[in-house]
Formats: sequence, structure tokens, C-alpha cells
Amino acid sequence: MSESTLEQQSEQSIEWAADTGLKIALIGRTTLLVPVMIFVAAVGAFPSNVIWPSVILAFTIAGLLLYRAVGTRFARGWYKYLLFVIDVFAVAAAFYFAPLTEGGDPPRILMFRSYGPDIFYILVGAAALTLSPGLVLAVGAAAASAWLTLFYKVIAGMEQTLSWSDLPPASDAATYMAITLSPNFIAETTRWLEASGIMFTALLLAFAVYRARTVVIERARLQSERQQIEGLFGRYVPKEVVANLVAADGAVRPERRVASLLYLDVEGFTTLTERRSPEDVMTILSAFFDAIGQILARRGGTVTNLQGDALVGCFNAPVDVPDHAEAAVQCAQDILRMLAERRFQGEQLSVRIGINTGEVAAGTVGGTGRQTYTVHGDAINVAARLEALNKETRTRILITAETASGLADRSDLQSMGKIPIRGKSDAVQIFTLGT
Repeated sequence: MSESTLEQQSEQSIEWAADTGLKIALIGRTTLLVPVMIFVAAVGAFPSNVIWPSVILAFTIAGLLLYRAVGTRFARGWYKYLLFVIDVFAVAAAFYFAPLTEGGDPPRILMFRSYGPDIFYILVGAAALTLSPGLVLAVGAAAASAWLTLFYKVIAGMEQTLSWSDLPPASDAATYMAITLSPNFIAETTRWLEASGIMFTALLLAFAVYRARTVVIERARLQSERQQIEGLFGRYVPKEVVANLVAADGAVRPERRVASLLYLDVEGFTTLTERRSPEDVMTILSAFFDAIGQILARRGGTVTNLQGDALVGCFNAPVDVPDHAEAAVQCAQDILRMLAERRFQGEQLSVRIGINTGEVAAGTVGGTGRQTYTVHGDAINVAARLEALNKETRTRILITAETASGLADRSDLQSMGKIPIRGKSDAVQIFTLGT
């Protein structure tokens, strides 16, 4: 999966989540507005009980129309900005025009003490549901501006104003209380702190939303890399291998390693293909390699090549397997025990295995469209020769002295002497062992 495709898929996932969040916010908005509309119509005096419910109804309908447009071809990104900002200034207008009480005419400055900016925090929180950092900041800025604009609009009509600078020393308690309880006490600094609190909250939420979007994209990237690595190394890769490669950004640059190679081939495969249909043969091979791959994975090995009925497993590449010779031999014994107990489409399969330890070149090969991880080197050729040599020695597993030297104390290890191997100038010391 290309980086551009991954980014597109991540953005689509985020946009789906953002649309869902916007719908939730609009449902909450409607759920709030409808009871308010009913309450104002029921308890208000004429003409307030007609005008205000009508205004609220218009806002409710606008929200429902946006709800219907979300995710359709009629949706526009600026719709939600417009609706949220209008909501902010509508709340500010309600603060300014709505009567504080049904009787009398108390100073408007008292509404700042009575209500506070809590409703604006709700609007900022609702904007965060849309997963849009820009919208959260816009709503926060609009709310802070509306709160301060409302404040200065109210105090502009006051004949006298008192603020924190007019307070006497704390020792003059009577005057102190008289000023703070006076309807002329505007507490200008407090209003600025309230507006700053709204904006700071919006900044925090916008950053949280941005981080959430970033985490979603990063998780999608890691998942894509994991899928690419699993595809690169085949179906059966130890989880530790995948985790290490993902942590290393899938680094599989060519390198030289000392590894243990397990070469396996099915005995009598040609006869099997003559007796069974091609479809049956493919089914048998799929189940067979499925079982072998799982055993290799449990021992830390990686399937690096499949050739017909043959398989090459590598231990200690692409990631470290400390006791790779021991792991390869134990894997071979596990395979033989499994084959003694299991049938594949009614067939009991037998295998010959050659194991050699030596230096190999390991890395990815291929073009950008298709790559595969593989190992090259004489160590693999020796393992393949040993696999074939089992037929002559009437054994199931043959290993070289290099592999044997990496094993723990093995009482079942039997020397087969030095045997000439095609492609090698000197005879090779080999061993066999039981299952």
C-alpha cells in the first residue's frame, strides 16, 4: 500500500468519524433547544413567548438541515463553522436581550455574576466532537470575543463603574463588601480571565483533537507497515519478528549474517502428483506448508522460500535468534513428530531435512512493485545437498558440524563421518539425530 493511498484511507476514516461526531453534536443541540423552546413559550409573557420560541425554532431547523446534509454531496465545510459561530453569538444575544427576571429591571451587569460563561464551554466541547481543530479554535475565539463584547456593551451604558482597583485595603471590610456587592462593580479583570479561560480551553481541546487525528494516521501507518512486512515474509512470521521490524521501520537492508538454514523436501512427491488430481495436490501442499510454517514460527524461524514441494527456513535472519542452530534442529524434530501423527487429505507425508549453519547474505530483492525477503549463500546450497543426501544415508535429518557445534549436549547426535558433497572441494563432516 503506497503512502499516498494510506494517507487517503486515514483521512477518509477521520472524516467519517468527524461526520459522526458532528451528527452527535447536532443531536445534542436539538435535544437542548427543543425543551428550551417549549419552556420559554410556556412561561414567558407576550410577545416574548412568541418571539423567542420562533427564533429558537429557526435555529433548531437550521441544525436539522445541517444534520441531513452531513456526509452528502450537499455538505460544505464552512456550514458547521457558520452554524457554531452563529450559535455562539445567539447565546450572547440571549444574555443581552433576555430579561433577568419577569418583574423589575435589575442592572444587566448582574447577569455576569448570575450565569457566567459556562454555556460557551459547552459549545467549545461540542465543537471538539467534530474532530476539527480549526472549528474548536474558531468557536473558542468567537465565544471569548462574544463574552468580552457583551461585557463592554453592557458597561458602556453604565453611569458609574467600579472594579478591583477601586477596592480599599482589606482592613476596611465594610467598604470592601459595599463595593463588591454594588451593582456598579464590574470586575473587568475577572471578565478577561473568563474569556482567557474559554480560549485556553479551546486551545487545549484543539491540540487534543489534533493529537487524536495524528494518532489515527500513525496507527494506520503502522498497521499498513505490519501488513506489508507480513506479506513480505509470508503468512507465518513470528509475532516478535513483525514487532521488531515494525519498530525498526521495516528495515530489511541487505546484510551478512551467520544463520542456520533448514532445507526441507517432500519424499515421493512425484508419485503423489501422479496419484492425485492437481486440485488435490494443491490442497495437500497448502495444508502441509501451513502446518510447517506454524512450527517454524514457534521456533523463531522465517520461511524465506517455497519451491514446489521444497521449503527453506532461516533462523537468525531477519532478526536475531540467539541459539539458532538449536532452534533449527528442534524445529526439524517437531516437523517429523507432527508428520508421524497427521494426515493431509488422507496422505501421510514424509520429508527429508538438511540443516547447515553459515554466513548468508540476507535482504529484500525485487522491484518497487513486488519485493521478497530472501537469503543467499553457499550455506543454503550445503543444506540442500544434505537434504538430498538423506536418501543415500537412509536418514531423515542431516546436519553439518557447524550446526552441531551450536547445539547443547545432544545424546542422540550420531556422526556420519566425512562425506563428499557436490560443489565442495573437501568432504563435509555430517551428523544425524533422532526425532
